Amino acid sequence: MTMFKFFARQLLIYIAVIVGLTLLGIVLFVGYLVFFEYEQSQSETYPDAVFNELINNDNEFVLNDQNKALLESEQIWMMELDDQGDIRQSYLLPQKLNRSYSNRDIVRFTRWYLEDYPVFTFPSEKSILVLGYPKRSYDKLPDNFYKFDLMRRIFIMALILFLGMLAMIFIIYFRGRFRLNEELKPINEAVHCLKNNQFVKLDVQGNFSEIKETLNQASETMQENQKDRDHWIRGVSHDLRNPLTLIMANVHRLEWLEGSKKELSLIQSQVQRMQEIISNLNLMYLLDNPSGLKNLDEILVDPFIRQCLSEFMNTYSDVDMEINLEETKATILGIPSLLERAINNLLLNSIQHNQEVQLKVSITANEEGIVLVVSDNGTIELGMIEELNTKESNYAAHGMGIIISKQIIKLHGGKLQFSFGDPGLIASIQLPLEKVEGEVF
Repeated sequence: MTMFKFFARQLLIYIAVIVGLTLLGIVLFVGYLVFFEYEQSQSETYPDAVFNELINNDNEFVLNDQNKALLESEQIWMMELDDQGDIRQSYLLPQKLNRSYSNRDIVRFTRWYLEDYPVFTFPSEKSILVLGYPKRSYDKLPDNFYKFDLMRRIFIMALILFLGMLAMIFIIYFRGRFRLNEELKPINEAVHCLKNNQFVKLDVQGNFSEIKETLNQASETMQENQKDRDHWIRGVSHDLRNPLTLIMANVHRLEWLEGSKKELSLIQSQVQRMQEIISNLNLMYLLDNPSGLKNLDEILVDPFIRQCLSEFMNTYSDVDMEINLEETKATILGIPSLLERAINNLLLNSIQHNQEVQLKVSITANEEGIVLVVSDNGTIELGMIEELNTKESNYAAHGMGIIISKQIIKLHGGKLQFSFGDPGLIASIQLPLEKVEGEVF
């Protein structure tokens, strides 16, 4: 089912449910009114029922013990008025009421109230019977009346129906929302996977089929592009390595025949730089696809750092480097070749962007892990530091080595931070400890 059909169907369901609940509420409410109206009319305290009890077959009002008991039980008072409005007889009549009424008074309290008492009048051939009920027992309207308790119960019933309908609507809404989240969950996971360069394959059956199909196509396209880039990088690397190897071999032969010369050293340094670029290019591809980098080795920090610096000094013997290595006796988890590449990139970055630079390398350990600091006395500007800390894909400044180093350190759960040395650049690598043997500090 497409996204449009899904939401159209959900909208129709919501509309149908709301209309159905509204009609059901109206039917129940009207049925409730009819039921209580009938119940009220059948009650022996209903005004018409009381009137029928007080009148005999001769159409005269009779007040006997049975009638008095009925009036007393419901706190109903009565009075019988003659044609002049005077009281002929009464029972339980409140003291504050008048004993004589004009036609105007009779008309008024017949429609409304008498001193806040709901009263009902029943004329006969010779007199008028007035029944008075307790205050707030009935609500009177010009053409009808309702028992106050009935109105209260009707209001409660209406409130219950309204809250019930509201609860049903919310239940249906949250159920639909939960179902929508369940439908979108695999789509969200697929988008997250594509963001992390992971391939996906969604089942296109069910709802949102066109979105799932689009994501599958995007994943296939990305997979094909990845394969093409892999072939291209491997091809370029292979094609460049062969001539560079031949050039280096001839440079070494010329050095042996002619001796060390400045021009040969320059050629050799540039060839080494090209080799580093090719290695970084391969690493860029490898780091973009870290699925094969899950197996980490235990690395003894102290001998590993010493070996890295020793090999770098053997390759770049003319570099001025000050080394201060604290004995940490620590172990980290990682891939030695990648960590060595990250360190070498930082050292090469200082060499390639400065002339006659002096390097300083130190290592310490703290509670958070191992801290390796590489600093120089170069000419970097303060404004460049922020760019180094935030750059992710810009190779123009300081090449791709910085980015690769950041990716490698991040892959190992660490952090690479740059700061200003005034003068020079300070690069701090922080890696988490796997375990510490003995005292670290």
